[in-house]
Amino acid sequence: MLSGVACIKLARQFCSSDYLSLAVSSLTSAHATSTIPLPIVSLLLAQAEGSLGSKQNWEKNLRFEWYSWPPGMNCLRY
Repeated sequence: MLSGVACIKLARQFCSSDYLSLAVSSLTSAHATSTIPLPIVSLLLAQAEGSLGSKQNWEKNLRFEWYSWPPGMNCLRY
């Protein structure tokens, strides 16, 4: 996960989609290997996918992030 975050920061600093692709790869791996849902990983993955222009993957990851919070933990849920 940390390498995904670092790649997002590097992509922002150097305006490079190569770093975004590395971030997507790293965050996808973190998401797949995690034994528990990590909402922040889905959110960061959505950010990287959206920056690469993948609206479908952006929406999918945002939805996953929203529903991965335990009941009562998402303060925006009614």
